[in-house]
Amino acid sequence: MTAFDTAWDLLKIDEGMWEEIYAPLYEVLGGRGKNKRSYAGSASPLDFMPTEMLPPSRHWQGDAPSTLGDSDNRRVEGLMESIMEHGMLGRDSEWWQHRSDERRGLNVIEEGKKRYDKSAAGLDAVGNVAIPQLQFTPSGWGIGEGNHRVDALRRMGAPYIPAYMSSSGYDRKMRKPQYNYDEDMIYGEDMRRLMGLTSNRYAQLPHLAEEYPESFDYNMNEEHRRATGGYGIPASFGRRGDAVPPSFFFGRELVPGMGRLIPDLPKGLSAQDIPMKELYQSDGSWGKANDPTGAFSEFQDNLRWRVA
Repeated sequence: MTAFDTAWDLLKIDEGMWEEIYAPLYEVLGGRGKNKRSYAGSASPLDFMPTEMLPPSRHWQGDAPSTLGDSDNRRVEGLMESIMEHGMLGRDSEWWQHRSDERRGLNVIEEGKKRYDKSAAGLDAVGNVAIPQLQFTPSGWGIGEGNHRVDALRRMGAPYIPAYMSSSGYDRKMRKPQYNYDEDMIYGEDMRRLMGLTSNRYAQLPHLAEEYPESFDYNMNEEHRRATGGYGIPASFGRRGDAVPPSFFFGRELVPGMGRLIPDLPKGLSAQDIPMKELYQSDGSWGKANDPTGAFSEFQDNLRWRVA
């Protein structure tokens, strides 16, 4: 066993080290549920999922990247080494280092550190896939972006993994059994309402298409399309790809002790108060009657979350 292997084994035992490993994420993203830059204000809101919720079968390729060939395995091993040495998205990690700097005659490592510092100061965007992106449709969900990082973290024994949810257009892909919603892990009540869903049946496959042939549509039926229209919160969460924390998506605390993320609205308001009536085809915002303080429009335009 190499010294590196021994270090991994120690890392798996000492779960407290994961707070240190994930510390750079809190710095560059601004904390749980946030992203400092308005450019990516709704992208990569920091939230976590238990590692067991992200098994190899949830990967976009249908299996862990490290099993798919030598090049993928080497990439995963490189990520493991970088994560252990620098932390995830750490100041010295390759995430910040661009090959274009070398072609311009610049010091790649130093330029990477500058990018980290600018992002940590809120002066630049981290990127919309800074942490793994989980893509969902009415049919199911899977790991879309960040497959190699999820694989690396799983192999390192991470007890929980950073991730966010985003709607996907690959509905046919999500109909495969390994991507189906587990019986107890479907849309949470608030998420279901904000997507304009009337029941859990939109998130339970594959038998529903046979049971409801007259009304079921994998791409959401006509009633649902009328309800969500083309603007507003439902369209954003359901079709536009706005980022959603997993603990809000599933409507529960996922990692013990971390709580769940909810919309960061003024005191006394919750996701259940967000008005739905005006959100049809051409309505991009709420009128004063439904949003007198502008709090809901502000949340829609710049998604922010807080721990409940």
